[in-house]
Amino acid sequence: MGEIRTVTTLRRKQAKIEAAIRNYEAALKRARLDLAHVAATIALLESPEATQPYADIKRLWGHGELLRLCRGFLAAEGPLTALQLAERAMEATGLDPTDRVLARSVHLKLVHALRQQNLRGKLADAGRLRGSRVWALT
Repeated sequence: MGEIRTVTTLRRKQAKIEAAIRNYEAALKRARLDLAHVAATIALLESPEATQPYADIKRLWGHGELLRLCRGFLAAEGPLTALQLAERAMEATGLDPTDRVLARSVHLKLVHALRQQNLRGKLADAGRLRGSRVWALT
């Protein structure tokens, strides 16, 4: 004897409901992730000091602006170390040079830029001062 039509209809309905529940659970999981991201963003915006170890200095200066500042400092004051140049650039930009994390990030970015300028012959290595390379205009 075959299955009763009502049972067949109910099995189809059961399969549809189970599929809907799986979809709802997936949507709920996505909604929870979205909520976690929004909460994390709010936390970052409410306390910017929490982001200090992740200093992103990529967009603090325009293309070549940091090197132009450093060339001006070298022209005005003579040979300086990368750390001295970084401190002066931070002060000129209005940043806090006592922020050690930010200062280190600026210093490392500047060291790379100064080395590249040296390789291109646009800056000279003027020796060393207490273990740091001193830079001068060519």
